[in-house]
Parts: sequence; structure tokens; C-alpha cells
Amino acid sequence: MADTLYSSMERVEGITGHLYKRSKGNSFFLTEMLKDLHRRGIIFFDKQNGEWSWCLEQLEALPVHDSVVDFLVGQLQHLPGEVRHILMLSSAAGSVFDYGMLTLIGEEAPEVIAAAITRAVQEEYIVPADHKYAIFSATLAESGCEAAQIGIRLKFAHDRIQQAFYQLLDPERGKRLHLSIGRLLLRNLGEEEIADKLVDIATHINKGLELITDSSEAREIVALNLRAAYKAKAGYGYDSAFLLLEAAMELLPEQIWSTDPGQAAEIYRLYAECSYLTHHIDQGSGLPSAAGANYGADGYCGNL
Repeated sequence: MADTLYSSMERVEGITGHLYKRSKGNSFFLTEMLKDLHRRGIIFFDKQNGEWSWCLEQLEALPVHDSVVDFLVGQLQHLPGEVRHILMLSSAAGSVFDYGMLTLIGEEAPEVIAAAITRAVQEEYIVPADHKYAIFSATLAESGCEAAQIGIRLKFAHDRIQQAFYQLLDPERGKRLHLSIGRLLLRNLGEEEIADKLVDIATHINKGLELITDSSEAREIVALNLRAAYKAKAGYGYDSAFLLLEAAMELLPEQIWSTDPGQAAEIYRLYAECSYLTHHIDQGSGLPSAAGANYGADGYCGNL
């Protein structure tokens, strides 16, 4: 603190103790707290004396937050509503997100989205993930479709910032948003990119699973989750694979054992394996008998 405020150790002793108790020694928490105190004028540069000064009484009067996320949620209220809105949507897309994707889910005019992103970068809530932002940063709103198609990637400056914006999302709206993101990724990515992001795409869609009503789309999502589960399991992501298979089973039609017994047996077998590997023994132990009851004593159930 002495170095930060260009002051002596003795002079900053009081404010250091207060900030340490509030931040619990978390360096990110402390940095965000200092920014907020400066914004509020509690820490300020005294031009007359040529030094940084602060008001301990005002600092002591501020509410104490249990976590950095709770603190950040409170600080986000100073942002304009459209900036908050765009960053809430961005938080659902992930810690790293594509500007073009944001223009598709943003529910706002391109110039509003561009202005919100510019403001968020200026305030260091998000940072460019590559050099492309620098090319369009000055003319982002005017660049329109060109900027959206060039693949400008941005990321949240810290995972706690993303978490704070995500907490502001209404749960029901979040489900619709994740489903939209998953659908857009499937529609706009090439086969290789889909294969690379398979688990992420399936995870997005699964958060809005209850909103899927079309039987044709449900069959596609079952197949997507099965592919994603294989990929997760191959990378030792057994917990992820287990959840992906649970989602697949939730969408399986009642007549699956007569319409597609091969797929049903494959899902049940893999689910039983992942149940064992993730210590969900109770969920997996009854699957072979359940499969046998649905499909009969012969056929695919013998492979379970």
C-alpha cells in the first residue's frame, strides 16, 4: 500500500488494516476495492499537498462484503443499463467470447453493442483476447458486419467479474440465452470447430433443455450429448460425461428401445460406466435391469 499510494509505511498503516480485513488478502479484491474507493472520492490525489490522501471515516462507513463477487455485483450498478445488459449476455457466452456472437444474441442495435463493449474495455471489465480488437476499436460501431464477421475475441479480465455479471441474469432468461448460444454455435461453426467445442456447445444447450419441444431437434441433441460424452470421457472428464449423458437420457423418447435400440443401449452402457467412474453407483446399478425390461432378454441389453 505504501508503494501504491507513494507514501510511508507509517502513514498507510490505518488504511492498510481496513483494506486487508475487507479484502481478506485477496489481491484481485483489493485492486477492485481501490478502484471503487478512488471512484467514490474516498481515496483522492491532494493537488495542494502533492500526495495521495484518504478519509478513513468514509471507508469505515461502507458496507462489508463476504466475497469479491458480492462486492462486484454492487459496483456494477454504476454502469449504464445497456452496458450491464450486454456484459450479462457476454457472461453467459463464456470467459472468452466472440464479438460476432454477441451481435447475434445482443438484442440491441450494433452501435449500442459496440458502445457497450468499448466502455467495458475502457473500465477493464473485459480485455481484447487478440490483436483484432485494436484494428476496429476506434470504428467498432461503424464497422458493422465487417467487425462482426472478422472474429474479434474478447475475454473477461477476471473470472470473478464474469461470475458477477452472470449472477445478474434472471434464471429463466439464462436458460433461453444458453440454448440460443448453443444453437448459434451449431449453425455457424464448421464441422472441425464443432468437434473441437463439442462439450461446450452441448453444455450450453443442456442449460435450456426443458425449452426444447421439437422432437427432431431433441433427437439431434441426444446424439450431440452422446458424442460430447465420448469426448469428455476420453479426456478423463468423467463428471462432465456423466452430466452430458444424463441430459441425453432426459430427452430420450419412451419408445426409444423400439425405434433406435442401438443408440439406447449405447447411451445406457456409457452412462453405467460413467456412473461407476464418478461414484454414482446408485444411478448406474439399476440400468441393466431397466434396459432389459424395455428391450427384452436378447439384443443390445446383453452388452450392457
